[in-house]
Amino acid sequence: MKKVNIFNIILLFIIFTAAVSAVNGATFGGLTGMFNIPTADALSNNEQTVSIHKYQFKYTYGLQNVLEMGVRTSIEKVTTFEELGRNFTFNFKIRALTQKKSFIDLAGGGEHTDYFLCAGKTLKDLNNLDITIGTGNGRFNWFFIGLSMPVDTITRLGFEYDGTDYNSGLRMVLSNKITFDFYFKGIKKMLEKPYLKDVISDHLVFGISYTEYLSIDLGGIFK
Repeated sequence: MKKVNIFNIILLFIIFTAAVSAVNGATFGGLTGMFNIPTADALSNNEQTVSIHKYQFKYTYGLQNVLEMGVRTSIEKVTTFEELGRNFTFNFKIRALTQKKSFIDLAGGGEHTDYFLCAGKTLKDLNNLDITIGTGNGRFNWFFIGLSMPVDTITRLGFEYDGTDYNSGLRMVLSNKITFDFYFKGIKKMLEKPYLKDVISDHLVFGISYTEYLSIDLGGIFK
């Protein structure tokens, strides 16, 4: 097998040619965000997203333009429904501030037992560069950061630090309903892998998200 040296060059090209991700795409954990970090935006009222990234299946629902609630499960190495049930985890996000009314976006939430707080800002003078900075316990390791910027009308490139490792790749917004992800997750660990097959199997992530609106206004329950 060929060593991963050529692959490293391609990866570094991706990292340095762009800084970035997309709006309202699903993370590896299920909430809206970049590749593996949440951002401070949220789904609109009655907006729901179904997403698949590798073995992760996720569903997320938005309420009153403020709250996101979701569930995630993994089918990796699952052979029974009991094992599938044990893999279910829940997540949520509450948006507290928006740039339309405040200087920044601000949101907090949790994934299973890991909780976070993050802020976001769009710098329009820098080609609509989006910056997300956050803190949290558990997998967030008290600090995470991501940069995002559109490259063309449908494609975005991304780079982020998720508290443990770096992730980079691209996202294609094919329509207001379909988003496609292609990225490398865990770059530090990936660069230690000697063979390309290990990089592809362990660190290359393909994902797709489908977003639709519910016709039933569940927000009326809370009025």
